[in-house]
Amino acid sequence: MTDEKISAGSVYREAPRSFWGSLRWLGPGLILVGSIVGSGELVATPLLGATAGYSFLWLILLSCVIKVFFQIEIGRYALSSGQTSLEAFGEVSLPVGKKGRRINWLGWYWFFMVGAAIVQQGAMVGGTAQALRLAFPNLLGPNTEAIFAILTGVVASILLVGGHYIVVERGTILLVAVFTVLTIYTVISLQFTPFATSWSDLADGFRFQFPSDPKQRSQAMAAALTTFGITGVGASELIAYPYWCLEKGYGVLTGPRNDSPDWVSRAKSWIRVMSLDAWASMIVFTVATVAFYILAAEILHPPFVDGAELPKKSQMIERLGVMYADAFGPWSRVIYLLGAIAVLFSTLFVATAGHARMMVDWFGLNGLLDRKNGETRRLGVAIFSVVFPQIATIAYLTTGEPVLLIMISGVMQALMLPMLGGAILYLAYTRTDPRIRGNALWYLILWIALLLMTMAASYMAYDSMSRLFASMR
Repeated sequence: MTDEKISAGSVYREAPRSFWGSLRWLGPGLILVGSIVGSGELVATPLLGATAGYSFLWLILLSCVIKVFFQIEIGRYALSSGQTSLEAFGEVSLPVGKKGRRINWLGWYWFFMVGAAIVQQGAMVGGTAQALRLAFPNLLGPNTEAIFAILTGVVASILLVGGHYIVVERGTILLVAVFTVLTIYTVISLQFTPFATSWSDLADGFRFQFPSDPKQRSQAMAAALTTFGITGVGASELIAYPYWCLEKGYGVLTGPRNDSPDWVSRAKSWIRVMSLDAWASMIVFTVATVAFYILAAEILHPPFVDGAELPKKSQMIERLGVMYADAFGPWSRVIYLLGAIAVLFSTLFVATAGHARMMVDWFGLNGLLDRKNGETRRLGVAIFSVVFPQIATIAYLTTGEPVLLIMISGVMQALMLPMLGGAILYLAYTRTDPRIRGNALWYLILWIALLLMTMAASYMAYDSMSRLFASMR
């Protein structure tokens, strides 16, 4: 799973000890940022800001920070064991039948979950196409949005078909830089308008006060739990993170696990770099998420308090574009839409790259291809990188919005998060080398995070199932 360029000429060695030397080895977490800052931040976070104003700013920060502990823990296991996420799932398999045959139940659950998620990417294709149409109306005639959707899928496939880690890393960093700079610029510009954020507004975000109106309070709590579940590092990102860490070379440079003190020293040094990578990426996606929240709290919340209807999720991009124009002037609408395009396309780009690698791994673990053969693995990644965006495009063009599959995928991913958290804790206690484990406080935080994720996932599953059954009536 390691980039051949690194593995070909590498020898086991410790990570750089200096801060600036360590920065050169960052990358896996920044790739995840491209996937993390997606529809959740562009839709769910603004919806919460519109509903509750600044009241849940504390929850946004908690959601972004708390899951990073699991990200680092699963990365620690991958680095020390050399196993991918799907391989690690085999460690929590269950015996079936008298012969003791073991079933990788979490791996199979992932397979069906990611199948729904790939089709769900149609929403990313459609959102990108919608933003492009709004930014460049009638550029391609009456079928502008459909043509943009097709072009989005084709461009994603072309960029990813090579399958090399460095292409994904650099492409994602570029997209992340674009939407981060544009979002921060917009928030700064907000301070020179009547919508400027005050210190009192920010303080409201930590007073733990909820809307007094029962209806608004109910809507706010529902939006808050949903936002907590899908912002920050989600189940798909947690599973993908070890793949990017191994491709970056952390595992190869650490070397196979053994009893020597040198291995422990190398492992701890690369875990330190990996942790820096995770926390650095957390800062980036937290800044972007908080920025989206502040913009919605300032621009969309006051009309809602006055009795205006909240925009539907499918209308959020267009409504925010209009609100930006009202707040900053017509020029700002294009800036916002360009940021939205970068956010949505980066989600499609990174998710496809991760899904392609994991799908090749899944087929290999089930004996359907030779996952250890570099050429076979590269070909498999290339094929899936072409096929997946086209499936997403077809899903969008044939349904307009794959609502049913989005709901099914939402339920499956919501349930996956606590199961994955439990599996990570199991691996930490039973499979991770005791010499490189975290301290007692670290694991206490992981247990608290698991409890919070279970609560949020339970609500998301209940909410999604309720809407699913309602849509089938």
